[in-house]
Amino acid sequence: MRFMIVPVLIASLFLSCSADDAAVGDDPVNIDIILADGTRASGSGTPSDGSDPGAEGGISGGPKDTFMSEKALIVTEMENRMRAVLGEAVRRFDAIRERSQAEQAALKPPFVIEDVELPLKRLYEQEEDAYEAAIKEIADRYLNEMDRVIEYVVDDKVGKIWEIAFELVGSEDVGSGYDTRTGMRDVDEVAKATIELVGFRAGRDEFLDDAEYEKRKRINLSRIYKHDVKAQGRFLIFASEPLYRYYSAEEDGIAYTVVFRSELPEEISIEFRQAVRNRITRGGSNVYDSGFHWDSNIGAADGILPRKLDVIDQNYKVSHVFLPRLDLSTPNFKRLRDYTAVRDYKTAVVNADTGEIIDCVSWQMAWQISHRGVVTVDKGSTPHLDEGAKEIIHLMGQD
Repeated sequence: MRFMIVPVLIASLFLSCSADDAAVGDDPVNIDIILADGTRASGSGTPSDGSDPGAEGGISGGPKDTFMSEKALIVTEMENRMRAVLGEAVRRFDAIRERSQAEQAALKPPFVIEDVELPLKRLYEQEEDAYEAAIKEIADRYLNEMDRVIEYVVDDKVGKIWEIAFELVGSEDVGSGYDTRTGMRDVDEVAKATIELVGFRAGRDEFLDDAEYEKRKRINLSRIYKHDVKAQGRFLIFASEPLYRYYSAEEDGIAYTVVFRSELPEEISIEFRQAVRNRITRGGSNVYDSGFHWDSNIGAADGILPRKLDVIDQNYKVSHVFLPRLDLSTPNFKRLRDYTAVRDYKTAVVNADTGEIIDCVSWQMAWQISHRGVVTVDKGSTPHLDEGAKEIIHLMGQD
């Protein structure tokens, strides 16, 4: 009579496998098999503690009962050892997935400008291609590691599952011409159920889907300002949505880039100059005002914004993306609770040869800090034309 225990076994394997079922090293070709009570599997038909199954409280009877009790013990031991194999495989799959996600998260998604003008839409194609290639390399590397674990556990010829099954039954593979490989159908069913669960818990398809999702991540820069300068060009500013913890765990800000689509002769050199004023406000009143000065945070003492040089269409003058951000790790941050930190900007397009200001825009951004220290990043007032550009003129010494 065959024991009908396989459905219960499958359920127990699925529900009880966890990272804590076996604690072993990270070498995928060194999976140790341990029973639930921590003792090593004996590989025999007797319990691993050496007790007699025919003793008081155990199974007793004639030769048939003895055979059936030995068979039940083999199947039970197969269950325990498969649970250990599955638990260890799941632990390794989880570790692989966590390491892959950590590496992918360390890569910053590329910027992309949302605009109808094709040269701007394609502005960051190289960065996008490099990002996608980096994500793919990480995913392929960890997927290969996952496949090595799967192969070691479930391979039809040398996999650990069938090795244990033959060891417990004490037989060799009887071949595909029979309805059982080990000579004991219940043991075969346990092995097959475990193989299915290993494949399910590996989640290869989900792993690939997650990598594909990461490859498509972008930081969109939307247009927040446009001004046409007659016979000279178009001045544009693009900004992201608020970026919390983007560059580091202690910095919040918004990414910006400025663009000038020039209609001037090619020999005229264009540059961007930017001034900034830092303010602390409360209830609409200033409690601190630095006054306007060149924005040295962008890497130039004279306020010149670095340019992106690999622009295919040279009529487009594009700054590097810059990200004004508030450092939450500074000791002074605690003093800003219930205040608003504001940065006022003046950004100008300048003829680098003559110093003539072609166009100038006034804009701002703000960080609202609650009394609990929670930061809300805001784009501030709507950017507007600064016709006088007096702050830029003053800093350039032209007043």
